[in-house]
Amino acid sequence: MTSNFLQMIQRIQTLFLLLAWGLFFSLFFTDMVTMMTADGYLFSFNLKGFYELADAGKTLINNQWSILIMGGFINLLFAAAFLLYRRRVTQSKICIYLIIFLIGILGVSLYKVYATGKVMEAGVVYHISMVFPILSAILTWLAFRAIRKDEILTKAYERLRP
Repeated sequence: MTSNFLQMIQRIQTLFLLLAWGLFFSLFFTDMVTMMTADGYLFSFNLKGFYELADAGKTLINNQWSILIMGGFINLLFAAAFLLYRRRVTQSKICIYLIIFLIGILGVSLYKVYATGKVMEAGVVYHISMVFPILSAILTWLAFRAIRKDEILTKAYERLRP
C-alpha cells in the first residue's frame, strides 16, 4: 500500500491535480466577492451562496444550490482523477471534464454575482480567490499534458519490448 501511494505521489500530474484540488476546495470557505449597497449593507459570495455581513457575523441569505452541487461534483471528479493514477486514459478524460466544469462554474458564479449586484445596485469587489477556478483549470491542463506524455512514453516502451 505504501509503495503504491509513493509511486502515485512521485508522478508530477498527481501533484498538479492535488494543487488544483486544494485551490478549488478552498473556494467553499473563502469569499470570492464582496458587494456593498448604497445603503451601506455588505454582502459576500462564495460557492455556498450569498451572505450578509453584519456586526454579528455572516448570515446566509441565499443558497446557490446549482453552484454548490456543481462544486461537489467537481470535487468528486478531482478525487476520481487523483485516485485513478493507474488508468491514464481515463484520468486524462476526467481532466478534460474538470477543465470544462471549472470554467463553467466560474462563468455561472460571475453571472450570479453580476445579476445580483445589478438587482441590488451594489458595488462589486472581486477577491483574489475569484481566479482560483482559472488557476485550477491551468493546473489540471498541466496534469493532462503530463498524463498524455506518460501514456505516449508507455506506448513507445511497450512497442519496443519484444
